[in-house]
Amino acid sequence: MTTNPIEKELISPPRDVSILVQIHLLLNNRFAIGVGWFFACFGMIFCIMFLPAAIPNLIYWNFQPAGKGEIIDVQKMNFEINEQRVFKFSFKQPDSNTGQSYTTGKKFKNGDSVKLERSGSVVRIVGTRLSPVGRWGLFFILFPIFGLVLALDGVWDGLRAIQLLRSGIIDNGRLAAMTKTGNYNDDKPEMNLQYQFTTANGETEDIFIKTDDTKSLTIDSLRPLLYDPFNPKISVFLDVLPAGVRFDEMKNTFTVN
Repeated sequence: MTTNPIEKELISPPRDVSILVQIHLLLNNRFAIGVGWFFACFGMIFCIMFLPAAIPNLIYWNFQPAGKGEIIDVQKMNFEINEQRVFKFSFKQPDSNTGQSYTTGKKFKNGDSVKLERSGSVVRIVGTRLSPVGRWGLFFILFPIFGLVLALDGVWDGLRAIQLLRSGIIDNGRLAAMTKTGNYNDDKPEMNLQYQFTTANGETEDIFIKTDDTKSLTIDSLRPLLYDPFNPKISVFLDVLPAGVRFDEMKNTFTVN
């Protein structure tokens, strides 16, 4: 555990953050990024399969009666919904034009007289849909959206960490209090350590960390930390930087273990 004070004047921002360190930080939240891209990619596959077929049922909705028609062809499709086959029905309109409608399950047969309805230039059989997939197909768009939000959130965490390394202020936190958490690690009590530091604006901020290694610690012990000058509540100790990043005081730079 690092408790030695650090020379703040030697490491003032802005600092250079190497490409290697940036990559490690951007990929640090592997769970969010991995799961996010998984949902995004597989969700896009389902969107490509179902979304185009679902859109017509969304954009055409204000249907009005359009007379009667006659079923002229019935096709069983290679597609099922809830273990029921989807059927395509071709019909002849009163003006001799033809159209198509879809249902889950066979509801008509050749020669049946059916009621029609119209929305703009689109005609369908009453009680059917315009495509094999109903409006429920729009549900699949949620998967890539959720995946992208999750992945971008992981990347955003990395970008914030990079900015903190580049522009953050290094200071020394002073141990102000130690309290037991009630947990034990290998029979050693876990402690919640409260450190305090003074920002460039003269305000006092707290930063906490839990550990069972408190042998060399006493009140007023110092521990170097890094904080965001614009939001000092965002802070991290230099010896527990994310993604295996560490600060090399001799070289005045951040490296990766």
